[in-house]
Amino acid sequence: MLISKLCDRYEILHNLGSSGAVSTYVARDTHLPNYPQCIVKKIVSASSDLASLKQVRVYFKREAELLGILGAHAQIPKLIDYFEANGAFYLVQELIEGDSLNKDEIAPRHLPWSEIDVIKFLNEMLGILQFVHEHQVIHGDIKPKSIIRRFQDGKLVLTNFDAIKLVQIPNQPISAPGTPGYMAPEQASGMHFASDIYALGVTAIQALTGVEPRHLPKDAKDNITCPGAIRISDGLAAVLNKMVCSDYKERYQSAVQTLTALKQIPDVSQGSKKSKALVPKVPKKRTDETRSPISKRLWKLALIPVVVGIGYGPEFLTQYP
Repeated sequence: MLISKLCDRYEILHNLGSSGAVSTYVARDTHLPNYPQCIVKKIVSASSDLASLKQVRVYFKREAELLGILGAHAQIPKLIDYFEANGAFYLVQELIEGDSLNKDEIAPRHLPWSEIDVIKFLNEMLGILQFVHEHQVIHGDIKPKSIIRRFQDGKLVLTNFDAIKLVQIPNQPISAPGTPGYMAPEQASGMHFASDIYALGVTAIQALTGVEPRHLPKDAKDNITCPGAIRISDGLAAVLNKMVCSDYKERYQSAVQTLTALKQIPDVSQGSKKSKALVPKVPKKRTDETRSPISKRLWKLALIPVVVGIGYGPEFLTQYP
């Protein structure tokens, strides 16, 4: 049971839910003016063994510090605090006020985006991913629910860094982070920077078509294929097809490579040539319905019996998956 106030500072307002050994809460910071709200993650070790707990403390501190570095980016939630109390580990993060893309913009049966909007989306998201990958981190669970459209300025914010949360009991397999449909085929056995590229590509195709990933057919090689296609530029078609190639070695290997290819696409607003892409054509809605070093360290620390969750819990302001 969680006490109502942590470190005589963070007053718990309500529980957002739990997943495994991680519980998520909305709290307010009583040490700051106006008591701003924040997100508190409580992580409980799977073992009380003193040797294991010592390892957990070292791991938790190192990964929390890395999360603090990532939070320096204007489009990633800031880490406010981290500490150990009453036999549990805590992370305190900035609460982002905004709507996740799965609520409206890329919700089921949403209106398909224009090619210009998809290119703008990819440019913005790849800029964030470039920062993440430069710090040798793989996100591991990119999807509409992990991306927030911030109310304050309309910018996208990448949340839900679950790729570094899975450290399990000795001799037990490590579950791959990720969400079926968005998760790259290789992710069950190991992640690469290209795994993030795949998930972002699938998200872009969903935005462009209005079709959820589970409804996108695949060929014998597990590549996304569709018999009917919408018409987009040759350039965007080529970029998307390479982003979602089933073989990670055939994908772009970094956000920088993907950005470079994206910037070579002619300005579609100037009437560039159109061709078919491997994405399905769907009718619009009726108007009345109107492995990075951090991951490598994680695998190597698989003997540590704890689950460390960096992502958010159930929905709050549609931010927390």
